[in-house]
Amino acid sequence: MTHHRHTIILLCSIGNDSPSGDAAGGGDDNDENESLLDELRNTKKDMFGADIPINDELQDAAKNAENAFLAAMLEQTRQFQEIKSKEGSKKAVDIFMGRIQEVDEASRMYQRTEEE
Repeated sequence: MTHHRHTIILLCSIGNDSPSGDAAGGGDDNDENESLLDELRNTKKDMFGADIPINDELQDAAKNAENAFLAAMLEQTRQFQEIKSKEGSKKAVDIFMGRIQEVDEASRMYQRTEEE
């Protein structure tokens, strides 16, 4: 549930950004992406503690997982920005909150079937 809180905070902060006016998606987007990646890395480290011990196989697996997570977050950010630009911040947040609720409900249903 904590990861949902971070996602919501991230989406709300993105939703409150004013448009940069850069329709071509130039340099400002790269700076924003780098800032987002740094924030996600720091959040991951805060949530999960110390770095993975030095072991090439473990470090490679951790880096691959981190890269996959960051790529997924960037894709969600791209989708959010697209909806925001077409329909506004509130609608984008509502859509993403609905997605989170759907996943939570599916997870609860799965857990119930596993318990039975």
